[in-house]
Parts: sequence; C-alpha cells; structure tokens
Amino acid sequence: MTESSSNIVTSAPNLVALREALHVDFYKSERDTKLRGLVREQMEVMEMRVNPSLPIWPDNKFAEQKAVLVVGDTGTGKTRAVKKCLDVLEFPNKATLRSRSLFVTMPPTYSSKELAKLILQRLHKLGTGKDEDLEFDPRASDSTLWAMARGQLAEHRMDLLIIDEFARWRTMRVVSPRGRDEEAQRLAESLNGILTADGWSVGLILIGSTRCLKLLTTEHFKHVNRRTKFVEFDDMDGFWPGRLDVALDRYCTIAGIKSEINVKYKLAHRVIVASNRAVGVAIEYLRDAVMLAVTEGRKELLPVDFANVFASRNSVPNGSNPFLVTDWKKLAERTMTDFKELDANWYAGEIGR
Repeated sequence: MTESSSNIVTSAPNLVALREALHVDFYKSERDTKLRGLVREQMEVMEMRVNPSLPIWPDNKFAEQKAVLVVGDTGTGKTRAVKKCLDVLEFPNKATLRSRSLFVTMPPTYSSKELAKLILQRLHKLGTGKDEDLEFDPRASDSTLWAMARGQLAEHRMDLLIIDEFARWRTMRVVSPRGRDEEAQRLAESLNGILTADGWSVGLILIGSTRCLKLLTTEHFKHVNRRTKFVEFDDMDGFWPGRLDVALDRYCTIAGIKSEINVKYKLAHRVIVASNRAVGVAIEYLRDAVMLAVTEGRKELLPVDFANVFASRNSVPNGSNPFLVTDWKKLAERTMTDFKELDANWYAGEIGR
C-alpha cells in the first residue's frame, strides 16, 4: 500500500522535482499501521484533562504520558516511519502531531547533561528562529538541566519528545561499571521525569536498535518500561517481494517510465539481497534506479540500472553484485552467513566490556 502527498508530481519538470516526488511517496506496511496505532494512543492521553470541563493547560493536563520504543536494525525505515506519523496524524483541532513535537538525535557521545542541553538548544532555536549556541553554567547539575528542559517543553506546549539513535546511550565516556550504572540511572530518571512532570507531562518516542530493549528491562528503567509500548521493525519477510514490486510500479508511474525487467529475473528478491533485508535500503535502491533511468533520458527501467546503483554504493567485484550474477541465491546465503558472524563477534565484544 502506498501513501503519497497531494503535491506528488506525476510528470516531473526536472530531476529535483522528481527526486522530491519519489521521496514524498511513502510505502506503508503493517508495521507502520501498528506504529501509528500506538502513537494515536499516545495522542489520546495527551488530550486527557484532569477536569474535562476546562481546557488543557498546565495543571489540568493528565499527569502521566506514554512512551513508544521503535526498534530495528539500521536501514529498516524506523526514523522515516516516525517522521511520517508526525505529518499525517492530527489532533481534533486539525493540528498535526509535528506541530506539537520536538525531534532530537542523541549526541554522538552520550551524557545525561549533553542530551538535556541539546533539548534546550533545539527549543531555543524553535522559539527564536535563531541558530545560536546557548551558554550553560558549567556548574549546572544534571537535575538542574533536566528541570530546565521540562520547563521549556511546557513553555513551548510540546506534547511529544522524539529521541532518535537512542542506542547511543552506550557511547558514554564513563568506563567504570559503577559510573555507567549511575549514568544509566540518571537517564532513566530524566525520561521518567518527562513522562510524569507535574503540570505538563510529555510523551516519548525512542528510536534505536533492538539492543535498546535490554536497557528498558533493567531495574533503573522499570518505571519507564511500564509506561512503554514497543514496535519492532523487522528485516523483510516472505511477503516483501510482492510489496517491493508494488512500490516499484508506483515509482515508475510517478517518473513516467516503464519497467522492462522480466519477471523471471526476480528483481525484488535481488533487491532484498542487495539491501541485506533492510526495508529502508531496499526502497532507496528502487528510487535510485528509477532516478538513474530518467537521468539517462530513458523511458524504460532495466536491470543494469540496479546493477549500477549497487556498484555505486558498494566496493565489490561484479561477481558479488546481485544484479549481475545468475545464481544470486548463493550470494544471499553467503551474505547472511557473514552478517551472522559479524553480529556474533559484536555481542562477544559487548559482553566482554
């Protein structure tokens, strides 16, 4: 099922307009439906009042908000799906969820203070329209900075805080077990404080890898965990070849070209191999191949377009290009084996820390 904006350009006057049109077009699957259902539940709680006869205002807003944790491997489309929720979901007054949300990305090197400062910085820019650095008292404690963040979220009437790359909490500079434990506790207390703030509580969406699931089951996060629902963006299953075929037909229609690829070529299966079963990456292959055909002035989409897109993204010989080899199934088996070994080595490194 595809979902598109009203400003989709079916006959793009130039390549920029076409690229914009392909990017705006959104492929929605069951996981997106589940995510939107959970976010709608959050929005319903956001609208709840202590005294229903009075408007929502500080001290009349329901005191306990909900959180959603969106997990999946890199390239599965988590962030894009959440951002689409912000644009398509509306409150009863027709305001979009985006208009009442703050989106931040976890700092590359995590600390509780740096995350609080980032939230304050983004709110300052939102309020003033100026991209200028705030100055913080170097003596300010974590609790002081987070109290300021809660106050500013209330001041800007934000109902939802989205934190992307949530798994970066593991990048904290603290290396001692005790120090990491204390930092995790501060993060848990800060997030729970957002969800339960007196006067103006704020919902949370956390986006990260499946390793975030383990964090929320720890003792520190028990209060956050009980207020959280989860949606996992899995790798592609057996239904995805058909879905990719539908998406490609849509993109070809937008671009005004036709696919001249024989069904026996098993294009969708090859795209799945090329993307290592990551949905977001697979969709990018479809869009980029369509763009390449149009850029070269052709009205038909060919296998070579996908082969060239793959070659531009991967430094591998032709024998490892799933769009060039005949026996792409063996290539798929080899790729999955390599990734299982890589993942096993990663976990071994984590356990040994």
